[in-house]
Amino acid sequence: MSDNQINYEAVGRCKILLEKIKTQHIDRTKAISDLRAVIYSLHQKGNINYIPPEVVVFDAENLTRLVDKIGLADSELMRTVSEYNNWCHEAGEKPVKLIEIE
Repeated sequence: MSDNQINYEAVGRCKILLEKIKTQHIDRTKAISDLRAVIYSLHQKGNINYIPPEVVVFDAENLTRLVDKIGLADSELMRTVSEYNNWCHEAGEKPVKLIEIE
């Protein structure tokens, strides 16, 4: 295929994949927010200085489920980003930039 020809299959796939990336990003963000809310509530509820003291019950299984949900959402998102990045060059689009946080 010459440089002048448009790969309509790649363009179409990228359009669909980009919408999927946006949806999956929202799903992952929601899962992270759910975990954040539970962790925040651990800090905000209960008071060791009350008489009698109040201690929040730590539900490790619930937190594990929430972390697993984030992991699943992230895996789906990263697979879609990878697929998009494989097609984007043929569609004349720029790849999704991945930012790693240490």
